[in-house]
Amino acid sequence: RYIKDKTLNTRAVTVDDLFFYDYKDKRLPFNPGLVKPLAVNMLKNIPQKMNIDTIHFTNANVEYTEVNEKTKKAGTVPITRMDVKLFTVKNYNIKPTDSLGIHATGYLMDTAWVRLRVKESYTDSLGGFLMTVLMKPADFRVLNPVLIPLASAKIESGYLDTLTMRAIGREYLSWGEMQMYYHDLKVRILK
Repeated sequence: RYIKDKTLNTRAVTVDDLFFYDYKDKRLPFNPGLVKPLAVNMLKNIPQKMNIDTIHFTNANVEYTEVNEKTKKAGTVPITRMDVKLFTVKNYNIKPTDSLGIHATGYLMDTAWVRLRVKESYTDSLGGFLMTVLMKPADFRVLNPVLIPLASAKIESGYLDTLTMRAIGREYLSWGEMQMYYHDLKVRILK
């Protein structure tokens, strides 16, 4: 079909050992008029017609680095050993019941297991999505490489029992609830 009408149709695509790096410098001026599109609208803007049932990323790694405007220091958040599946990746022949699904698991700071589920409608005029996050027990001190440069705070002790989050997002508004159960948390504010 691709040869005939330049339309990419496939059941599955597998990508192994992906590394994705993102960077944000908060010292740069904020642009209040800039609205970044959500995943479905980004897909719709791809000129190549495509319909992929599943895209599967195995052993993927994401690294986000941010420079804080006050401390002028950078903090990096790695999520490693990720298994990510994107379901119904398309930008044409969209039906009212179609939605993009994301199922991902990985290790925050290469230590704390996290699961993410996202579902975004292709036809919602408000660009809405549903998101859930689950995090298994972990030692809070693994966050120090991020907290020290970005928040001038250090976790002396603390243990996460569980974390759950549910959120509904739109292009201009989001609402959610997070429950975090922990014990023995001690935080020191740094100069």
